[in-house]
Amino acid sequence: MNRPGSRRLLRTRACAGPGSLLALALAVGGCVQLKVVAGRPVDPDLLERSLTVGQSSRSDLERELGTPFGMGRILLPFQDAPRTVWSYYYEQGGLEDARRLFLFVFLDGDRYDGYLWFSSLPPEALSTRSRTDR
Repeated sequence: MNRPGSRRLLRTRACAGPGSLLALALAVGGCVQLKVVAGRPVDPDLLERSLTVGQSSRSDLERELGTPFGMGRILLPFQDAPRTVWSYYYEQGGLEDARRLFLFVFLDGDRYDGYLWFSSLPPEALSTRSRTDR
């Protein structure tokens, strides 16, 4: 027996099926862990162990740290001339938490001149990585 509106009810249920699946997927999505990684891990301790200010060259830096993520110039009030700066960046995290490392390496001409780094990564994420990661 066909009651008035019964076909409409079936159509509504058919259309609600995919919508319900989408709503379920979004609800379950809160339980799914999403991991985001950007940049490349760099160990700032390599600067202390492997390089010497005023002696290590541009190629020494690249050999130890890999290709920089970015390059620029810096002139601080206490410097007599601008310096080249190489930047390295690494980020890991998810929807609720993200941690980052920024490393800036300074060159005076073709020679290593110092560095600045800061990080919110856990200490184990800063450990020395193998040379194959570069």
